[in-house]
Amino acid sequence: LKLTAEDAARFGIAEEIISEDGLGGKAFYNRLGERIGRELEALMEDSGLLQRRYDRFRSFGRKYTEKR
Repeated sequence: LKLTAEDAARFGIAEEIISEDGLGGKAFYNRLGERIGRELEALMEDSGLLQRRYDRFRSFGRKYTEKR
């Protein structure tokens, strides 16, 4: 299975793509830490966000497995 980050975003699996520029360097991990912090803040501020994400993930593949 070849699934790129762009594919995952297009199919709705990934909400955002994080660039690998500078991977392994301190600046990369600082940016990654900031993004993770923003995501955690968003989860704490929006009580429905976690449920919407859960529902979205639970729906993956449904159109292919439902009886027609």
